[in-house]
Amino acid sequence: PLRRLFLSRQSSPVELYVQYCTVATMSTGEHHYSRAFVIALAVGAVTAVVIAVASGSLAAAAPLLLPNENDTSLVLWPWPTDIECERQRVSARRADFALGVSGASSPLLERAVQRYATLLFVPARGGTVYAEGVPKFDGGPVVGALRRATITVKDTSERLDSRTDESYTLSVSATSGAATLAATTVFGAVRGLETLAQLLVASADDATTFTARVCTVRDAPRFAFRGFLVDTARHYLSMAVLEQHVDALAYAKMNVLHWHIVDSQSFPYESAALPELARKGAFVYPTHTYSAAQVAHVIAYAKDRGVRVVPEFDTPGHTRSWGAAYPALLTACYDAGGGAPNGRTGPLDVTRDATYATLKTFFDEVATRFADEYLHLGGDEVDFSCWASNPAVRAFMRERGFGDDYAKLESYYFTRFLKVLGTGAAAAKRYLVWQEVFTNNVTLPRDKAVIDVWRHATWQQTMAAATAAGYHTVLSAPWYYNYIAYGPTWEADYLVEPTNFTGGRPELVIGGEGAMWGLYVDNVNAVSRTWPFGGATAERLWSPQRVRDVDAAVPRLAAMHCRLVSRGVRSQPPGGASYCVDEWHDVYRKPWEA
Repeated sequence: PLRRLFLSRQSSPVELYVQYCTVATMSTGEHHYSRAFVIALAVGAVTAVVIAVASGSLAAAAPLLLPNENDTSLVLWPWPTDIECERQRVSARRADFALGVSGASSPLLERAVQRYATLLFVPARGGTVYAEGVPKFDGGPVVGALRRATITVKDTSERLDSRTDESYTLSVSATSGAATLAATTVFGAVRGLETLAQLLVASADDATTFTARVCTVRDAPRFAFRGFLVDTARHYLSMAVLEQHVDALAYAKMNVLHWHIVDSQSFPYESAALPELARKGAFVYPTHTYSAAQVAHVIAYAKDRGVRVVPEFDTPGHTRSWGAAYPALLTACYDAGGGAPNGRTGPLDVTRDATYATLKTFFDEVATRFADEYLHLGGDEVDFSCWASNPAVRAFMRERGFGDDYAKLESYYFTRFLKVLGTGAAAAKRYLVWQEVFTNNVTLPRDKAVIDVWRHATWQQTMAAATAAGYHTVLSAPWYYNYIAYGPTWEADYLVEPTNFTGGRPELVIGGEGAMWGLYVDNVNAVSRTWPFGGATAERLWSPQRVRDVDAAVPRLAAMHCRLVSRGVRSQPPGGASYCVDEWHDVYRKPWEA
């Protein structure tokens, strides 16, 4: 009871003291005024006075409160860095509300204003069945009307990279009837607009009337890299599905779409330099490919929402689809004992000069199409057995003095591959690699390489080792949302702490990412299997480390689910009994009624 009382802070200081005394009496015995009881009363009195003075409530009619994520009138996701609210609300109606920019603006910011002029007033009504005894708070009386919101930004350059400032300050005032949003960059303004939209809550009985708590929010992300992987190689995902993912990322204040665009199963990326890759490697050409125009659309759509697109072209493994067009790129596997080729292929044949020439041609084009500072180069799950079976590869190993250590061949490949990248259009790029590249002792430039840690059983040891070696890291291991089980599995994901490892240098952790690998999802369920569960990763990477109360997160995540549904994102309930007033409605297309 004490914990709930002081964390919620939904009472005035005088009420707080009375409740504290009540709890203390219950704790020490009603008629036994022990020393513990006297101490409890003294502590309660001091606490009440301190809170009263700090909040100004001794002289103000509407005391300033410092709500936390237990406050049931605030369904923000992710929870902001700092928020102060009064025990009162303002009402708002779209017909009587103006949203605009004061001073310098930009085309991207103006497009965001146009979107949020609608999004601010999309009703996302719903709720959860609260556990018995959990207090509910409506935010206080309505004391005025909110009629406008004004945005100011300092930097209108629209530069989006790992150094972009996403901070903002948002203030909702009952006195002026206005909200003010101030940000350093246009992308900070985009984040603040989303918070304003989440503060506005539709009336339960009137979807055109909204209320918002009178609050001031000062907010900024904890980590710079807050990503999510989507896989378009195992099942093709339509442009509409990719747009839903991007929108959901922006609503959760995530800022990186890790696009695992090709893999062994298919090659849907259309390359102008090597067009046969998609023509022969895609599931169906051209219906299951991404043209240059479509790639550009995804990048532009994402940037408008403050989301960077980092493409992954995994090598030297996961490359079977490359061989459909260029079979000589792949290593031919042989039967055990040095017999004839068995018809299977393995990783890239990294012993041939022609392999590197092809890679240079391809990655020079990729570097120009994808504007982000990062490329993801893969490097995971390389099948050494095929290399070991091939007589030409074994001879190459002997010539180089590698013996039977095929990790040295992988190291040779990456060393040469990175030199190739350094001579063309990709020279200025930084890159992510899966953890095997590091654990197999490949030498990487510390100023350009980021280690993506994905193996769950050893993630803490790998994070410690990689950061101790001076590498920046991204954590993805605990957040593979393609693994499903009955129950609220997101709760364990929510409690993961990326810097929770012994040794190493936690300050080199630049963030993390969730993942939805595509073997069991397609256009039907790729979004709903991801959201709102991906919000667990989003809040862990945005919010302060102290925000980790699962019980408090339950109603907020349920509200996020309804918000996504009301905005057209195919979200599924996070667990437990809940409802959305505006439930998802599919259009069932009956073939015989077409």
